[in-house]
Amino acid sequence: MIANHTETGAAADRYPLTPLQQGMLFHHLAEPGCGTDIEQIVCTLHEQLDAAALRSAWDRTVERHEQLRTIFGFADNGDLIQIVQYPSTVSWQELDWRHLPVENQLLEFESFLGSDRRSEFNLHEAPPNRLCLIRTADAEYRMLWTFHHALLDGRSFPIVLGEVFAFYESIRKGKALVLPWPRRYRDYIDWLRSHNSAQSESYWRAELAGFTAPNSFGIDQSSGEGTQDGGLWGQHRITLDALASSALKEFAQNHGWTLNTVVQGAWALLLHRYSGDESVAFGAVRACRASTIDGAENMVGFFINTLPLRVRVNSETLLGNWLTTLRAQWRELRDHEHTPLVQIHKWSDVPHDKPMFDSIVMFENYELNERLREKGGSWATRTFHLYEQTGYPLTLTAYAGSELQLQIGFNHARFSDAAIRRMLGHLKTILLSMEEAGPDQQLKAVRYLTDREESQCIVEWNETAEEHLQGSTLHQQFEAQVKASPEAVAVVFGSQELTYLELNDRSNQLAHWLQEEGIGPEDLVGVCIERSPELIVAMLGVLKAGAAYVPLDPQFPAGRLAQIVSDSGVQIILTQRKLTTLFSAYSARLVPLDTEELMSQPREHSVSEVDPHNLAYVIFTSGSTGRPKGVQVEHRAVINFLFSMKRQPGIESSDILLAVTTFSFDIAALEIFLPLLNGARLVIADRESTMDCRRLGRLIEDSGATVMQATPATWRMLIEHGWAGRKGMKILCGGEALPPELARELLPRCSSLWNMYGPTETTIWSTTWQVTSATNPVPIGKPIANTQTYILDPDLNPVPVGVSGELFIGGTGVARGYWRAPQLTAERFLPNRFRPEHGGRMYRTGDICRWRSDGALECLGRSDQQVKVRGFRIELAEVEAALGDHPHVSQAVVVVQKRDDAEKRLVAYVVSRPGQIPAVEELRNYLMQRLPDYMVPSAYMALDHLPQTANGKVDRKALPAIDEMLSELDAECAQPISETEKKIARVWSQVLGTNRVGRNSNFFNLGGDSLSILRVRYMLEREFSRELAVVELFGHPTIELLANFLQAAHCESRLKFQSRENADIRKGLLRRRLSLRNSRVHSS
Repeated sequence: MIANHTETGAAADRYPLTPLQQGMLFHHLAEPGCGTDIEQIVCTLHEQLDAAALRSAWDRTVERHEQLRTIFGFADNGDLIQIVQYPSTVSWQELDWRHLPVENQLLEFESFLGSDRRSEFNLHEAPPNRLCLIRTADAEYRMLWTFHHALLDGRSFPIVLGEVFAFYESIRKGKALVLPWPRRYRDYIDWLRSHNSAQSESYWRAELAGFTAPNSFGIDQSSGEGTQDGGLWGQHRITLDALASSALKEFAQNHGWTLNTVVQGAWALLLHRYSGDESVAFGAVRACRASTIDGAENMVGFFINTLPLRVRVNSETLLGNWLTTLRAQWRELRDHEHTPLVQIHKWSDVPHDKPMFDSIVMFENYELNERLREKGGSWATRTFHLYEQTGYPLTLTAYAGSELQLQIGFNHARFSDAAIRRMLGHLKTILLSMEEAGPDQQLKAVRYLTDREESQCIVEWNETAEEHLQGSTLHQQFEAQVKASPEAVAVVFGSQELTYLELNDRSNQLAHWLQEEGIGPEDLVGVCIERSPELIVAMLGVLKAGAAYVPLDPQFPAGRLAQIVSDSGVQIILTQRKLTTLFSAYSARLVPLDTEELMSQPREHSVSEVDPHNLAYVIFTSGSTGRPKGVQVEHRAVINFLFSMKRQPGIESSDILLAVTTFSFDIAALEIFLPLLNGARLVIADRESTMDCRRLGRLIEDSGATVMQATPATWRMLIEHGWAGRKGMKILCGGEALPPELARELLPRCSSLWNMYGPTETTIWSTTWQVTSATNPVPIGKPIANTQTYILDPDLNPVPVGVSGELFIGGTGVARGYWRAPQLTAERFLPNRFRPEHGGRMYRTGDICRWRSDGALECLGRSDQQVKVRGFRIELAEVEAALGDHPHVSQAVVVVQKRDDAEKRLVAYVVSRPGQIPAVEELRNYLMQRLPDYMVPSAYMALDHLPQTANGKVDRKALPAIDEMLSELDAECAQPISETEKKIARVWSQVLGTNRVGRNSNFFNLGGDSLSILRVRYMLEREFSRELAVVELFGHPTIELLANFLQAAHCESRLKFQSRENADIRKGLLRRRLSLRNSRVHSS
């Protein structure tokens, strides 16, 4: 707690806090007992110790330095102040552990450190500064000095400890020690208050222009690995040997840089590689002593400031030029280093509810232990270890000495121990690579993966070579199965059945007719047939003729079908009589399958010159140009896929596969060909069952299905309609991300659950994963046979475990390219530089993935505007282009929004032409005539203009959520009603300096931050004569919510922090951070 200063005892002086001290104390109030900003220095003393003399030495040192006698409180206006007490003695405790075995002492001390860190200081009653002397042997002690960081910065530590032991030696020897009195810390505060930070506004606005959000590390805790060492805060360290450290220092000095510059550059480059951002920012800690009052270098107090250091990273830039620019940037900061971080945040483009950065970098020219031990004498036998915990997710501290030490402190809730150890290894590799290659290399050439890591990601995890029937085709393998089981049932549709022999005969007849019409290898034949055995006959017949089929879904709108027919150039379309009207305007020849001419053809196998490198099918998918693009897939790719699927997830001749997918979706090829090439039974679900989950659930039972493939949307709807599962059924789930909660629901409903991943361009599925637990995210698995997966950064270099990058897929399954689109093919299908033999290629998926430590892949989303909704791949640009064609639409943007039920939907934002506002139904009908129904947005919003980023692009993140728009508009209109609401409104207006306060206005949207909320808290406590917890103000950010909360409590009750039972709630609320982390210093 922090009290009004009138409640404290005698005080010698009181004065304001620095802005960063305010930020630290805010965190202390908001999350008590968490241990953040608590400093612990452990001194191990191998000597006969006079405990009374040591305590007296501490008292004398405390008497000399007012910061060691400082408490904190509120002034009458609600501002935080620091109050110097006099006299004051240090809190002192002595323990004797000599009776404990050495190994028990170590365990006990670790436990003691943790409980001591969590033991809350009462900042208004006594200085946050305590000591504990623990005797572990007759001539061995551990002295633990614990204090709040708001009292002292790191340069104060050796000054204080130096004086303590100087007084100790003089007391033991009975000699007087007279030291000059230090300059008062208040002198610095007075100087700081006179400093006009407004002069730095233009500098910071220019420096941070266009930077809108903190960089993502991309290595946040994943399902692949957990924390090994436990605790909320972790710390790992790595050391460069003396030879490497000396070379690095020489490298910096020879080019006019400092070692600090090189370390900052390495961290910026690492953050760039991890996040993929070309503009990165981290907090850089400056000592801020030399630029202030005389004598500051020898004062004890809190001087440091944390400032955002924004670094642009262009991979083509030469390393030397880049580091020179960074050095100049750091020197320029000196003129602006006293600017409060909370003010910089307000001048930046980063939203108020986001931190400016998630990591800070501290550089020390010495490590505390090294600095003190080099004094010699008794100091050489003493060791000093600093334990600290910041409120930032990551804190890098570099200690320059004979050996460069790199230490990362981190939040265990965000990062695993393994991830941080890898990060330290990458940072070391970058530093060594910088020095080895010299200043004339480009930034993209700086290595950060170790040789072992690169070999693991590129070679070891891609060892998938298997010998399949590489010289075979789809229809040849089907014919082999016909020979093996001619009378077995191949296809079932309702009451219709076809044996393998009957299916083979009918497809042979079609193949003979097609060949008579001149159809052969590399020709395309359209297939537009409703779900039925005839569809399978048509697909096999085309393949037997040597041609490739082009699916034409009869449910597509006429405009979509027209585009596919036109772009593919098909001359023959196999169809049904009732569907011929769909193509009446086209020149292509329409051939119903039930014509007498087809039925009279021979039933023997047709002979074609097709080989595995010929096309099997061309499927048209959503295209970013506004037109669908055709993906060309060869026989060998499908054969490789099917033989891999036979092994895993696996299929037997006794299986029954229920097919529910539209055949214009490439995954339908698995449903059709996997059972037919393995002697299993294919059951085709009728269209009504695919659209009615109750009917589908009954069909699953009635058909006796043992294998079924569907998208997450279909599986979810089945469960929502009461499907209880089927014992012994194998579930394949793919087409879009498998949510963990859905996996949890599916696991008890089946014998095995498989997550399937792959783009059309690499032949259906490229990776598989058997799901045994509902991790988040559910892995997409490992590559199938003869398939390679690479996760690469923007410069096409491999990324390490845990770091996100774009997924590239190579191997046999890679499609030939896009139909009649050589430029687009060249953009997406690249030479595989990791396997250049035989002209290997790899496909750029656009999916953002990362490796787990076990070699499995996790998919995190898209790098472009391609999305998946209900399993269908959609190019948002194509939907936007269709909307933009409407005569009344000037601009349109389409995004995907997640609803509360986790379902994704398309949302369209439309700017209409002047005086021509189209109705929602008009837009929907317009799109329905041009796009499949899954590509038509379900919600629309009219805007006067589209929000833009600083570089003039549409700012999709700034688009309003449709469900929130009304409430946001209403907030400006509703005025406070009750007396409680009016009192709160008056306080808000006074603190925020605005009269635009509505009862639904959000405190932080009005400009509130972590410092102003402390003033609000103080003034509300006086207004309502009760205590308020900061966390309650976070949890009730509008006047209406806060008034209801206050009125619900007893008028006499005093609202206090709830400790244990509400800890999780507090942490959840405070994850918003606001400008909290930008208002704190976590550095020495």
